This record gives sequence, structure tokens and C-alpha cells, in this order.
Amino acid sequence: MTIMNRIIFLGSGGGGLMVASQERKTGGLYFEFGTGADVFNFCLDPGPGALVHAVSLGLRPDKLKGLILSHNHIDHVNDANAIIDSISGNKESKDKNFPFLVAEQHCLEMEKKDGDYPAVKKYFQSLIKKLFAMNAGDSAKVGSLEILATKALHYTHNLGYLIKYGNLTIGYPADGSYYAGQEKHFEGCDALILNVPWPKGHDAPKNIHMTLDDAIALVKAIQKKPKLVVLSHIGPAMLRANLFKQEKILADATKCRVISASDFMELDLDALQTKVLKPVAKF
Repeated sequence: MTIMNRIIFLGSGGGGLMVASQERKTGGLYFEFGTGADVFNFCLDPGPGALVHAVSLGLRPDKLKGLILSHNHIDHVNDANAIIDSISGNKESKDKNFPFLVAEQHCLEMEKKDGDYPAVKKYFQSLIKKLFAMNAGDSAKVGSLEILATKALHYTHNLGYLIKYGNLTIGYPADGSYYAGQEKHFEGCDALILNVPWPKGHDAPKNIHMTLDDAIALVKAIQKKPKLVVLSHIGPAMLRANLFKQEKILADATKCRVISASDFMELDLDALQTKVLKPVAKF
């Protein structure tokens, strides 16, 4: 059986307007390394639709090893509890490492009386066998998976992640504006996935989301450039600004290969080639 290391975009959209319209799906990312009995798979930022879309693509969320969460916003954590419930229902799993959960610490804590409840409810946290409450600079290791948490400038507690498995390195700065020094965390990535809801020249408030100008600044500052840059977490303004044009602007400015994600896009991490998957189950 051929080994495929891949990412599947359970959604390429992000933000409240996309959650409401589903013009682009908002289910986050599915990672899979290896194959067969040795497969290592997990979801990153499973927003609304993650569970249903995973089932529709035949990905068996009950067989996932775990989850990674960047921050407590609905388009990043909505389906986390449901997926943990699915995994915990898999009685065949005897491994003491799974399910695992890597999450920015505020996704796991009860805040002040007038604050949010934890993104992951205490009951579902109790079903996790390896739990990592993360701050910037922290690292976690589960089997062959290594995760480094990085600072992110968003308007809530938030983390980016550098994800390593074998000889593969994937960068995910998550939501937030570019800041000087951010680039040092993402040197030499095979794929760098950027959440860019705003196009070139958009006057977006700082420390909220990344514009294409932020993306240009980040990638230009990286010394050892990524092999591939993927634009995701697409918002309505980005969509209407002509995604192909935005890709070209970023590619011309950075001399990197740039693509934009689409719903159900599979990225082969070894060949760095893509295709769009068709659902195998209907609802």
C-alpha cells in the first residue's frame, strides 16, 4: 500500500461571515501521515462542519488520533467536542496516547464569571489521554508528531503552530497580523498554510487577521523559504478580490510557489500536488 502524507481542507473559509453563508466551508484541516495500521491522523481547528465533512469524505473521525486547537473562536473549535466524543466511542483503541489534545490553554479553562465557558467542555477533556495546555514557546510530542506553539497577534489568546512529522514540516501561523520575528518560527517549511481573509491593500485593523500585505511581509522575511505557500481561511473580501490575482501578487513578491485552498482539497505533502476530493457519503 502506498504511503501518503496529506492534508485535506475540510473548509477553506473562515470568519463569521463565512460561517453564516458557507460560501466556503469552515471545517478546518485534516492531517494524515502514513497508512494502514500505522496511520497518524488528527484535525486542526475543526470549525463548523468538520465532523460532517470528514464523514462525507470517508475519513472516519472515530479513528482520529486527536486534535490541535489554536484559539477559542467558533470557526476554529465548534466541532471539537463532537469529534472527541466520536473518538472516545471507538472502543477498539487501547493506546494510552490517544486521543490527544493540543490546545491554547484558554480553550481549556473556565474564565471569569462573565467570560466564555471552555471551548472543550470539562467532560470531553476527561476523555483525552494526552492533554497539552499550550502557551507560546511550549512544545508537545505525541509519538512521532512534534508541535511547537508560536506567538500570534490576534484579538484573543491565540497560537500558531509548527508541526513536524518525520522529515515533513508544516507551518500554521493561525489567525493574526504579521509581527517582526514571526518568520523565525517558520523557516524551511514544506508547506506554510496562511490564514488570509483580507486581500492586498485592505485597511484591516492590526492584530486581528492577516492581510495579503502581512503574508508578503512574513514570507519575504523567511530566510529558508517554504516549498509551498497555501492561502486559506478565505473571507468574502478575499474571495471577491480574485484569488488567482492574490496568489500571483504573493508569488511575485516572494518568489515562492503559492496556491489558494479550495473546499475538500487534498494536498499531497510529499509531491506537493493537489486534487479536490468528492464526497463518498450523502446526508
